[in-house]
Parts: sequence; structure tokens; C-alpha cells
Amino acid sequence: MWPAMRLIRRQLSSVARGLVYEKHGEPSQVLRLQRLEVASPTDYEVKVKMLAAPINPSDLNMIQGTYALLPQLPAVGGNEGVGVVAAVGRHVSSVRPGDWVIPVDAGLGTWRTEGIFRESALVRVPSDISIEGAATLSVNPCTAYRLLSDYETLRPGDSVIQNASNSGVGQAVIQIAESLGITTINIVRDRQDSSEPGAETS
Repeated sequence: MWPAMRLIRRQLSSVARGLVYEKHGEPSQVLRLQRLEVASPTDYEVKVKMLAAPINPSDLNMIQGTYALLPQLPAVGGNEGVGVVAAVGRHVSSVRPGDWVIPVDAGLGTWRTEGIFRESALVRVPSDISIEGAATLSVNPCTAYRLLSDYETLRPGDSVIQNASNSGVGQAVIQIAESLGITTINIVRDRQDSSEPGAETS
């Protein structure tokens, strides 16, 4: 009976791959591609197959140990990304197989092919947007929105000026501001010669 039970358990599990770090340090030195066992989801768990996950400076800072939020070690790298729900636990109600989901908070560990996550750690997003857009939705656009809304009450016709506007956050600021009727004055970093930054207005 015991061998049969062990066989059933193995059949319910799958093997994923993930970029894992067991100590803080430079990513090139501490990250290791490892095999990760992924069991079937239970109760409020969701099994997610990752579609895409970007690399942000915050991801690298977290691995280095210099970020404000640090996960328990060992940890899988990656704070942002999009995945498709492969299976759900019996009490999960907010998502179902086939839905696209992104992390609610940082530290989820998105640099993996597949994983089991709490339902509360995920939010569903439309699947008719680009994979790249969905995978980069939860960090830079949110930061850009808060930059435009937390410090001043901006109205259509107002103008804002920002530096580093060719960054991910800067590009999101431009797009969100345009949708609100706000003009942006954008200082861009000249990557050819960083000592002489250019400027542009949109």
C-alpha cells in the first residue's frame, strides 16, 4: 500500500525550474538554476505556469540584500511577471484555470517556470493585452500613477517635469499623464554620452 501511495503522490507533482538564491550577494554569483517540485494546489492555493517575468533594479537589490523588503531564504528571484492559472484548490473562487494572473505584492518569486501560490497573492488581469504589458504591469505603472497622484492634485492642462523619463517608470508617467490631459516635460538620459543628457517634450 505504501509504495502505491508514494507513486500517486509523485504523479500529482511536477518539476519546475527556478532561479534560486540561498544567500545575498551579486546576482551573477548567488543565483542558481534549480529544479523545483510543484505539488497539486490545495484549499486556497493556485498553480501558475509563468508566461513572462522581467528583470527590474528592485529584483537585483532584493538578491543583493539591499532592498527594503527581503524574502526568507532560500528564495526564488523576481517580483513581477504574468502567468496562466493551471489548476486551483477547492476553495479558490477569484480565479480559474486559463486566467492570467500577476503578483499582488513584491517578493513572490516569479523567475520560475511554474509554482504554487496563495490565492491572496495573485490578481487576475485581462488576457487580451500583450504578455509583455501584463508582465510589467505591477511595478513601474503603479509607481508612475502614485507619482502623479500622491503629491499634487493635477488637472487637465497642468504640466509636470521629470528626469530619467526614458526609464520604465518615466514612460508610464508619460502615458498616464497623456490620458489625463497633462503635459509632460521629459529629461532623458543619453546612454551614448551620459554627461550630456538631452530633453524632449510630449
